[in-house]
Amino acid sequence: MIDAEFSRSHEVDKAPRVFAFRQEGLKDDYWEMIKNDDERRDIFHRAMLGQSEMMGASAVLHQYPWDDVSSVVDIGSGIGAFSIPLAKMFPRLRITNQDLPEVIIQAKNAWEKNAPETLLDGRVEFVPLNFLEDVPVAGKDVYYLRHILHDWPDVEATIILRNIRKAMGPSSVVLIHDCVLFHTFQEPGAGTNGLSVLSLAVHPDISLFHDHKAPEPMLPNFGAGSHRTYQTDLTMWFAFNSEERTLDELKVIAGDAGLALTRVYDLVETMVMEFRIA
Repeated sequence: MIDAEFSRSHEVDKAPRVFAFRQEGLKDDYWEMIKNDDERRDIFHRAMLGQSEMMGASAVLHQYPWDDVSSVVDIGSGIGAFSIPLAKMFPRLRITNQDLPEVIIQAKNAWEKNAPETLLDGRVEFVPLNFLEDVPVAGKDVYYLRHILHDWPDVEATIILRNIRKAMGPSSVVLIHDCVLFHTFQEPGAGTNGLSVLSLAVHPDISLFHDHKAPEPMLPNFGAGSHRTYQTDLTMWFAFNSEERTLDELKVIAGDAGLALTRVYDLVETMVMEFRIA
């Protein structure tokens, strides 16, 4: 916290984890480390499967109107924590998995083992992507990111969304599936924006609740909170110099990428936020 180089940096390679490991002579950030280590990369992606189950992330399969969608791109797809159950539940969807080349190799093996029947008709494809540098496949209905933006500081998160924005068609949507922080206090410039778990669950049209807030003596966020969300927030800071964000913070990043929030789906521990071209 007092190091001149690291303490006020928002760069990935200046994360607290990097500082600690450099004391032991290790220089790579986390992503460079697993890129060059097949075993650690495999452990990471299998852990993402477990995290999805632990946090109930599969609720998105039931809460989002996938019947109205024809094509989905899973950005940072890993080995299919989201896209494999999606393909099984909605067999008419065309699904594109996009991740780094070394991850795509692992993903193909996982699909062949866990969902071979979905690969028979050509509706599932695997396309390498570095989302910090490349534009995803163009013109798809949905671009889905689960626990991607929380891995990256604001600059990189904005770049990721800008690259997706370049690929979108007029009716495309971006779904950001992440934890969302709620303030337990009211302070100018850092309020709850009138959002609560209750209002979002019952009325996904967030514009209806712009001025809605909890009455005294309740906390401004209606007492909503999750130990795991705040613990993950600290983990993101330590490992990546990133963070879990409030809805307002996500709206700012998306706005800088040319996207506007249109709908929110509250899944209790996580939220799915739908954005369209602004």
